[in-house]
Amino acid sequence: MRADITLATPVRRTGRVLQLQGMFDVPLEEKLTTSWSAHLPVEERKWNVGLLVGPSGAGKTTLARALWPGLLVEAHTWTDRALVDDFPKGMGIKDIVGLLTAVGLSSPPAWLRPYRTLSNGEAFRASMARALAEQSGLVVVDEFTSVVDRQVAKVASHAVAKAVRRGGRQLVAVTCHYDVLDWLQPDWVYDVATASFAWRSVQPRPRLRLDVRVADRSLWQAFRHHHYLSAEISNTARCFAGYVDGQPVAFLAYRHFQHPRVRNMKWSTAWWCCRTFRG
Repeated sequence: MRADITLATPVRRTGRVLQLQGMFDVPLEEKLTTSWSAHLPVEERKWNVGLLVGPSGAGKTTLARALWPGLLVEAHTWTDRALVDDFPKGMGIKDIVGLLTAVGLSSPPAWLRPYRTLSNGEAFRASMARALAEQSGLVVVDEFTSVVDRQVAKVASHAVAKAVRRGGRQLVAVTCHYDVLDWLQPDWVYDVATASFAWRSVQPRPRLRLDVRVADRSLWQAFRHHHYLSAEISNTARCFAGYVDGQPVAFLAYRHFQHPRVRNMKWSTAWWCCRTFRG
């Protein structure tokens, strides 16, 4: 797969343009011309995930449009209905839930809310799930993880790549963020800045260390709106939290369960694994 692209922009000689030329000694040309020549031998091997990466302004989007015309995912139109209602009409609810869960959005309350009410991380996962639902073949996603914080970006990349591989799909992620590489684990990488292509072998994602400690019940407030049952927690509950890099990402609570014969029975009253590290 090869692309040779030249973009030429005419320059109009306005007063401000002439002033700019005088201020910075900018050569005034009739046209501003930018060229790219890229060779991506992606037909040589079977692959599922590719990464097109480079700094902002390097020409990633232009190159992606030239290499995969008509396949670049555009912004979806979302309604004020429940998130699940914006997926294709012929798609069953089990398939919708399965796809949302596969990309890391496994919060039933989020499935019932309109898209506009979701956090950036939830919205990114929802958009990824819908793109995979609406396009049967190759999916090319521009600005991949650009609108989410880098912690969410890494784990979301892992969840999305896993969903793509499980479904036997193909995804090309287009991004300026090099930090997703170890989490997305693409089969190939094309760096627009250096015009270099490389095949890769898929490696395990980086390890996460989860520290579990006794927690105060007040920490439940950070997790309660994700829980699919009651958002309340018993005053008698014993609580624990899981931390990654000092940040609480998981919560578990239990209380004693009264039983006529069994004296040490415990009942789990609340549990949730935070979306930041879900998947």
